[in-house]
Amino acid sequence: MSALDFIKFLAVHVGKKKKQVVIVSVINGLCMVALMYSLQIGLGSVGRTGTLSIRGFLLFLCSLTAYYITQSFAIRTASGAAYTAIEDLELRLVDKLRRIDYTSFKTISPSVLYAALGGDKNTVVNAARLVITAFSGAVTIAIAIGYMVTLSVTAVLLIIIEYCLMVFVYKLQSGTLEKRFEADAQAASAFTSSLEDIVNGFAELRMNNLRSEDFYEKTIKPASGRKTESFQQTELHWVRVLVLNQAGLFIPLGLIVFIVPALAAIDLSGMVEILTVTLIIISPAGLLASFVSAADTANNTLLKIGLIEKQLDVMAKGKEREDLSKPSLPPDFSLLEIKRLKFSYPESGDQKGFSLSVENFFLKRGELVIIKGGNGSGKSTFMYLLAGLLPPVEGDILVDGKPASSLEGADYRSLFSILFANFHLFDDFYGFSFDKKDLDYWAERLYVSEFIKSYGQTGKLPTATLSSGQRKRMALLAAILENRKVLLLDEVAADFDPEFRSRYYREIIPELKVAGRTLILVSHDDRYYDVADRVLEFREGAIFS
Repeated sequence: MSALDFIKFLAVHVGKKKKQVVIVSVINGLCMVALMYSLQIGLGSVGRTGTLSIRGFLLFLCSLTAYYITQSFAIRTASGAAYTAIEDLELRLVDKLRRIDYTSFKTISPSVLYAALGGDKNTVVNAARLVITAFSGAVTIAIAIGYMVTLSVTAVLLIIIEYCLMVFVYKLQSGTLEKRFEADAQAASAFTSSLEDIVNGFAELRMNNLRSEDFYEKTIKPASGRKTESFQQTELHWVRVLVLNQAGLFIPLGLIVFIVPALAAIDLSGMVEILTVTLIIISPAGLLASFVSAADTANNTLLKIGLIEKQLDVMAKGKEREDLSKPSLPPDFSLLEIKRLKFSYPESGDQKGFSLSVENFFLKRGELVIIKGGNGSGKSTFMYLLAGLLPPVEGDILVDGKPASSLEGADYRSLFSILFANFHLFDDFYGFSFDKKDLDYWAERLYVSEFIKSYGQTGKLPTATLSSGQRKRMALLAAILENRKVLLLDEVAADFDPEFRSRYYREIIPELKVAGRTLILVSHDDRYYDVADRVLEFREGAIFS
């Protein structure tokens, strides 16, 4: 992608103001020329008469005012369009992300997502600001070169060639810097990960000084050293770019003084005029070079977002776009059945993926079923399959004899409220409404009334200050208030204290069953298996009753 690609991208988001921005930028460039001309009038007046030129002074003030107004408008419009473009990209990406299926989502690296959505978008805004100064500077350069042609064609050709070479070298250096920035980001990420280990494993490190020291020497110090070394390498490249820029200012002046006289006949006054014009265009030329570099960086940011978007488009290809704002219509049911259903996770290298095979399973409306089994036996995978998050490789789920695959996916999933073992607690009850009396009642039953008072005042749940058991009870409250027909509860009691665990099995669950809820509980608490209508066991990816 080139600077022109970025200009096209920005022009789309500027919209109807595109012509205005172009016209104002041209005027801004003319104002720069007028400013330089007013200074020339002032110097000429002082040189000839030793007095102030009122005409030159008024032209200077008017040009400066117009320059400020036009450039402020153009940059404000361009940067505003850049911010709007970034918002559009982010929202479009998140919208596509939330529409893909769960299986596809699990294949995406979280770090890649965070880099695309949380990366430095200021590169786009910075390039948008510079495009205006570069455009108005180009107008100034064009007028100045047009005047310089009348003085010396040879000088003009040499300066144009020199600037083209400088831009080319600058782009090469910018490309190297971009690679260095990526290396810095990776090194910084590795160091941050090691710091996360300190935060998450602080208690373990504090309990064992030797472990703490070993971790510090083997992980923290090397990661910090690699980060510092990477940043120092990047700084060396920065120095080269800065020095190159500064040296580049003198090259066109040297060409005029030492090379032009050898190639073309020119007198001293002509050289002075050419030098003056060259000094005028040095700053705009520098802005042009800066924009080309900034556009490359911005394009790289946009490219990363574009790659993720293409990946999401491939995942959604051939699938009808859902209207997520449309309320789901859960099917009524008396019986859910599974016969000869199979599922396998993909292989990872030489390791075969876990497989689940369910020959026969049924769930009656209003029934309470407990599922037990060891770790890795398939309990959670079964819950994901039953809830419609994972698609079976073979077989189907029947809803009163009708295949679930023949129903709208959202309609089938709306049968279930599921509380995962690795659940996420949101800061609000998103996606459903409820009666205030039900909220107060179940909050009291689940011992979270004090937190609901805070919710009533702020509209947000205090997720950061809750203990693991409190978070689990708050998540259970949300699942109950969602009021769906089937509750799937995966190891919910694991974080409960003994007193509330007994209340959960002996009071909460039976009360939900009496209220007409159908429940499946994954549980190891065999003391409470008597509350269930049936207890099923998973062993090595298969159900045993």
